[in-house]
Order: sequence, then structure tokens, then C-alpha cells
Amino acid sequence: MAAVKSRGNKLTEVRFVELLRKHRISGWRRHLPLTGKPDFTFRHQGVVIFVDGCFWHGCAREKKISGNVIRDRIIRKELRATGWNVIRIWEHDSMEDPLFVFVRIPEQLEPLERAEKYEDPLEESLASSGFGALTGGGAMLSAPDASGHREIDWCGIDIDLFSFDAGLELITNELKRLGAPNGTMLEYTLDGIARRRDIYDHGAFHLAN
Repeated sequence: MAAVKSRGNKLTEVRFVELLRKHRISGWRRHLPLTGKPDFTFRHQGVVIFVDGCFWHGCAREKKISGNVIRDRIIRKELRATGWNVIRIWEHDSMEDPLFVFVRIPEQLEPLERAEKYEDPLEESLASSGFGALTGGGAMLSAPDASGHREIDWCGIDIDLFSFDAGLELITNELKRLGAPNGTMLEYTLDGIARRRDIYDHGAFHLAN
């Protein structure tokens, strides 16, 4: 049984290394001794990447192994609490160029609040559907006041979609279900044209400024 886990993860890691080298992406290290033993670490960017086999980590295309799924969630929260952005790549995910979608949410949320309210549920839905992967998140800060303090103006979430139409529909429905406020936008570039889409105005597509 152990051979199944080792072989599946190893093959996916090799494919991911090939993708990094193809796009000349450097600055990563493999298997650093961090919480959960991530497969790839970008230390300067504060990003860790786990390459997971479908069977052992419970994606929708294979039987769920509940203990591993719970452990993965605990590891993700511990790493995020110490400032790391956590990315999971599944064995079944396409290694072709995905469509990048930026979710702009006009809500003032601290990192852990953003993760609990939006990132964790979105990550689970994208992984279980196979439509994409959540790859990061952050916040835009206001200009400093007289004392140098800066407030959060809005927060953002980075998503890579492997299935465009189905993925956009899933993101839109999930954000509504999670209570995203009016003005929440999906921003992406399709066919060389930058676009902005209001999740509450499904038929509207606006060119990004």
C-alpha cells in the first residue's frame, strides 16, 4: 500500500519540477523541514506547495481517507498562522497553463479570518471538483494615517482554473453562499483582454481599466 502513495506523489512532483523549469521559475527548495513537510518551498515569497496523491489525500475522484484529510487541514492552518501561503496540487490536476482569476472582495478581513471565511471553503470546493486550485491570498492596505497605522481596504484571493466556464460558475456560487458582499469581482485575462465580472450581475463583463 505504501508504494501507491510514494509512486503517485513522486510522478506528480516530477511533472511539477518540469513545469517550473519550463517556465524558468527559480528560488524553490524541495522537502525543507517545515510543518507538514511541504514538497516545495519558496522561502522569499513565503509560499509552500504540497503535491498530493488523489487516493491518500481524498480528492473527489478517489475514495476519501478521512484521517489524512483532517491532518491536511490542521497543517494548512498551522502554516498560515505562521505567515506561509499554502498551495495544494492534486495528482489529477492539469499541468498545462491554467487561467488565473483574481477575486477582489471589498471586506476588511485579517489573514486568518479571510482563510476561515473564504479560502478554506473555496479551496475544498475547487479541489473536490477538479476545476482549479486556490494559490494564494492577501490584502490591500490603506495609506498610513498620522501615526503610521494602515487599515485593510479590501482582500483578494488568487485562483488557477483548469476548467474555465465550470470553474467561474463554481467560484461565483461559492462566494455568494459564503456571503461575499456586493462589489465582489472576478478579474482575469481571456484571449488577451483583461476582464472584470461582478458575481451578483452574472451577465455583466467589464473591461478592466
